[in-house]
Amino acid sequence: MSRIWNRIRGRFGIRRLRTRLALGYMAACFVPLAMMTAVIYAYAAGQLHQSAMEFAEIYTSQLTESLDAQYDEYDRITKSILYDQALLEALTGSARDTVSGKAELKYQIRRLLMKVKTLQPRLNNVMFLTAEGEVITYNDHNLVAAEEGVRESEWAGRILGSEETLMFSEAHPQDYLIGNTDTRVVTVSRKIYDYNSRYLGVLLMDQKPEDLIVLGSAFEGRGNRYRIRINISSAGGLGVYDSAAGEAADGLPEPESTDRDNIVYTRESRKTRMEIQVLIPRGRLLMRVSLVRGAVAAGFLGSVLLMLATALLISRSINRPIRVIRTRMAEAEQGNYQEIRYRSSTEELMELIGSYNHMILRIRRLIQDVYMAQIKQKNAEYAALQTQINPHMLYNTLEAIRMNALMSGADGTAEEIKTLSRLFRSVLKRDRQAHTLADELEYARTYLQIQNIRKQDMFLLETEVPEELLGVAVIPVILQPLIENSIRHGFRGYRQPLHILIRGERSGAGGILLSVTDDGKGMTEEEVLRRNAKLLTPADAQGLPEGEEEPPADDGHGIGLENIRDRLRLYYGPEAYVKFSLDPEGRMRVEMLIPRKETR
Repeated sequence: MSRIWNRIRGRFGIRRLRTRLALGYMAACFVPLAMMTAVIYAYAAGQLHQSAMEFAEIYTSQLTESLDAQYDEYDRITKSILYDQALLEALTGSARDTVSGKAELKYQIRRLLMKVKTLQPRLNNVMFLTAEGEVITYNDHNLVAAEEGVRESEWAGRILGSEETLMFSEAHPQDYLIGNTDTRVVTVSRKIYDYNSRYLGVLLMDQKPEDLIVLGSAFEGRGNRYRIRINISSAGGLGVYDSAAGEAADGLPEPESTDRDNIVYTRESRKTRMEIQVLIPRGRLLMRVSLVRGAVAAGFLGSVLLMLATALLISRSINRPIRVIRTRMAEAEQGNYQEIRYRSSTEELMELIGSYNHMILRIRRLIQDVYMAQIKQKNAEYAALQTQINPHMLYNTLEAIRMNALMSGADGTAEEIKTLSRLFRSVLKRDRQAHTLADELEYARTYLQIQNIRKQDMFLLETEVPEELLGVAVIPVILQPLIENSIRHGFRGYRQPLHILIRGERSGAGGILLSVTDDGKGMTEEEVLRRNAKLLTPADAQGLPEGEEEPPADDGHGIGLENIRDRLRLYYGPEAYVKFSLDPEGRMRVEMLIPRKETR
């Protein structure tokens, strides 16, 4: 089992620190976020559901109050009849059987109907049914009612048989108006009695069923938005209004058949005795719960993405300096001891980088101490070798040989011995600190004279060094290897002489920049880069072709230049260098920087 787990960890990179940090951060944030999201959603959904239920209840109450308000309004309007003396006298007077009395009665009734219609514009027809069964009608379309149609209708019979003074009938067709058969209306009736409680007739007021629903604009707009269904039935259970059908219905639907998909509220109007049933689709009423669910899901997903991005940034901020440290350690294994120039916002990583840089500095110091010890040992061996050779005995011997050559007439041989003697004097000089650039140039000229003896004057030397630089102290034998390198690599044989130019100038930091240029075979730019890759450290090397590796050991021609580089750096510091270049005319040039030596 552990083997399988290790394989999974290795395959998905779980062993990496950045992966573990990202997964740990995600796990630490995801669980609380999921719990918090669930709690927020449950609370919001509960609050919205409760608000929806409260709205349904308030909506139903508003409908009930609207019906009761209409009842009070009709009651107020029709009560004015009781105070109309002219109408009451026309209904109760003995003259009503005469022609003039009947005319007066119809006039008073029509005046009453016009007054009611004016006070209640929603009414589309107003009638008065006298105790004798006569029907007097008033409407905007001058339609006449059939008396038998009114008297013999079931709804009229229920009104006349009821003990209620003011009541609302069920919805019924308005077919008793001649020429109108399609309209359905609800009739509001008011029975009229005299002071002796004798029945005088009934006032019948027709209005459309939908006019019973009088709501504010806010409730009406929400009703359309939630697709609320309103069902009204009379006290006897007969249908009055169904908003789904847009007209009167035959009766209320059974709540048990709709409460799965709807929120059902049923109330009874206390004054009209009508029953109001409100059916609100659950999906429409609770649609905000779905919106909350979507918003919570979007917020949760956004939070997860934000956590992922944050985890990646944290992982990157920690992994990047670790990767830099790992790269520098790999370079240190190859011998390149470079400090880390990286600033991290993490205190622990900065401490780690500081410890690494301190270790690199100590390694450099130890390496320099070892090199200096080796140089001192070599100097001691060199001094011991010098003591073994008696310079005066060597000079006297060479002078004796030169005198014999002169006495024998071999002037050329005598001159060659003299040149060789000068060369030995420069090499075996005991006061190393007094060696100047002028001495180094003289030694170079002497060395080239010896080479001309061997190569039959094929080398021409030219120097361009300012007078002020000739007295500068330098370590010995630094120009001769450069001239030897020009001869070895630039000399083309005896076809044409080799011109060598030694130039010196001040560098920007107060040091000396020396160069040796020749017009020999030269090198290509690729060869220059390849040789510089061996002479310069990786920090100083420039322009190494991409993918080009450090060249292998030379055939021995560059050993002298590498020795000069090491001697310069040990004596003058890491700023000293030796490198190849090409001058503007394409001639081969070796440059040497001798930094300013700080005196202690």
